[in-house]
Amino acid sequence: MRAILLAVLLFVSTARAEEQQIVPAAEAQQQLRQDGRVADKVIEGDLDLKGLTHPTGGILLLNAVKLHGRLINPPSAPLEVVQSELGGLYAPGSEWQHSITIEHGIFLRSGNSQGIVNLDRAVFKKGFTCHRCRLLSVLARRARFEQDADFSFSSFSGVADFSATWFRAAAFDGARFADPEQPELGPNFTETDFVDEARFANIDNGSASVSFLGASFHSAANFRGCHIGRGDFGLKKGSGQPTSPFDTDVAIFGGVLDFRRCLFVRGVSLSGGGLHAGARFDSAILRSGELNLESLSQAEGKIVLRDLTLGPDVTFSIDESAIGSIEADAIGFDPKRWQLMPSNVLDALAARAKALGETTVSRRLVFLAAEKRAKAPNASWTDRAIWALQWPTSNSTDAALPIAAGVVAWLLAALLTLQRGALVAVAPAGASLGPLAKVVEPLYRPLDDAAVWQAAACPVVWSERAHAAAAFGFVLVFKFGTRRFRPILERGWRVSALAALWVVGFLLVAEIAFTIAQLVPGLRDLLAAIPQ
Repeated sequence: MRAILLAVLLFVSTARAEEQQIVPAAEAQQQLRQDGRVADKVIEGDLDLKGLTHPTGGILLLNAVKLHGRLINPPSAPLEVVQSELGGLYAPGSEWQHSITIEHGIFLRSGNSQGIVNLDRAVFKKGFTCHRCRLLSVLARRARFEQDADFSFSSFSGVADFSATWFRAAAFDGARFADPEQPELGPNFTETDFVDEARFANIDNGSASVSFLGASFHSAANFRGCHIGRGDFGLKKGSGQPTSPFDTDVAIFGGVLDFRRCLFVRGVSLSGGGLHAGARFDSAILRSGELNLESLSQAEGKIVLRDLTLGPDVTFSIDESAIGSIEADAIGFDPKRWQLMPSNVLDALAARAKALGETTVSRRLVFLAAEKRAKAPNASWTDRAIWALQWPTSNSTDAALPIAAGVVAWLLAALLTLQRGALVAVAPAGASLGPLAKVVEPLYRPLDDAAVWQAAACPVVWSERAHAAAAFGFVLVFKFGTRRFRPILERGWRVSALAALWVVGFLLVAEIAFTIAQLVPGLRDLLAAIPQ
């Protein structure tokens, strides 16, 4: 929709240009001095606004003009530029005592003008608005905006350098940043100072990076719905730890840092930054790279990592400085995202996850920490033993391995009793036996001669033997099922193997049952209620 609107504006301005009167900059300046406005004209040359005032004390107006040059020097009255094409705005080191408003402005290269907005070290005592404009390069290094600075819904197709700039209240909502000559570089706000709320909601800089290294946000920082290639919001490279609440070497956030529903193409780093009211990543998307939360200095607030959407290669980096303030769900605590962290960090994360009710993920993190300790070069035998006990089920978080082992044991028992004459069918036994007695009944023991004579039949056909062997092997390992079949093997290695599988079955069933109980919330709560 924005592209259509801009195309219409260009068409209208082109059509007007065919009818517009071409005047030199001096004549346009004289008309502004006399009438306070210039409309529908093509102005040749730089338009110097220095000292211009409105004849009746109103607002100077440039409406639908095409300036083949630059606006230079601040006027002595408020200035409004509407639906105009400009060759640039050149005001480095100047001081603007009145507001300037540019609506739907298009900055173009024309003649000797490069379409650059140069505001380096400029001071704006009143508001500065560049709303829904098409900008090329903007240089506002060390500029000072003492009232509202509004660049909302504007597009930057060149360098956007606001480093070391001072903003009272900055608004870049819906702005788009894209430098075709340097697609990997985005806007630069290094060491920028934001006094009131800084609004960057729904900004889009594609896959480029955006730098806020060393920036100071004294109030809230709103980045909701942004699209950022990579976000750098931490400590400047080569800097030490912050020495004051708003040190220029480290990014400080005095209010909430809000990244809800943001998309990060190559990750985001808050490493070394200061969070005084927490950060929110609710429903954010990270396609690749990492979320770096190391070496944070915090006063209060939470780091919320809920409902995240993460690419397969996304990892997290964290240390004890941030763990206590993490608010996350199972996705945020996903162990594979934290696998590069040392064991002490994983233990702290596990404790935090457990405190937030994410018990299964907590146990997985505990297992990951135990694995790191066990595989360390200086690991003790107790570290290795603890990890070995947790390994089959990843600390009761994954029953796949014991179930697979149980299936293998079942198939082995079936193979050992598949031959003809290995099993006989008997009458339902143990009607008088209780459930526990049935479970511990040593089914691997061959029947004695008297019991064999009383048996119903011996399976002969291959399909009957296979069915009998499968049924017998299942109940031998998993302890439940039909008990119609008994072995009549001679004592030897086969019987010893069946006895071993019978014992292994107890261990596997216990491991599977305990793991499933830990994974099912209701059963887990029941286990937790049992006195230890």
